[in-house]
Amino acid sequence: SALKAGADDFVSSSDAAVEDLVGLVTTAAEGRKHVGAAAGLASRIAGSSPAIERVRARVTGLAPLSTPVLVIGEEGTGRDTVVRAIHELGPNAEGRLFAVDCASFAPERGLPECRAVYLDGVERLSPAGQDYWARRLTDWEGRQFRSGPRVFASSVPIFRSAAQTPFHAY
Repeated sequence: SALKAGADDFVSSSDAAVEDLVGLVTTAAEGRKHVGAAAGLASRIAGSSPAIERVRARVTGLAPLSTPVLVIGEEGTGRDTVVRAIHELGPNAEGRLFAVDCASFAPERGLPECRAVYLDGVERLSPAGQDYWARRLTDWEGRQFRSGPRVFASSVPIFRSAAQTPFHAY
């Protein structure tokens, strides 16, 4: 709830290393530099409705973080545009965003060295692909996403109504 309210990050352990805390503060301070760059979002994410304004605000808020991001939307609604905007406003913007077509992802080929990876259509991952990414994300989560690439994913909505959704939709 703190992140939803606008916090840049949180520390869940009282025995956090000083170096980790300094890193969090540095990342948060650098993230503030990207707020001005977010002004250009209006040309990339078109519209002036309150819903579009919320999308732009979320893109701006998510950009400086290192945590994975899942973008959900129907085909043709701009999921790729949103992922690219978050990446380009984020701390890994200078690095390449490596796109993975989840329908043809082969875990045995692995992942090239990259600073950011985009899993396009995670609902189409094979069971082996799901296992591969679950292991990677669990490993990176154990290190608070400070190693490994920033992970973006997109999916079409699986649940068609609020009554079918087993989680809060934001």
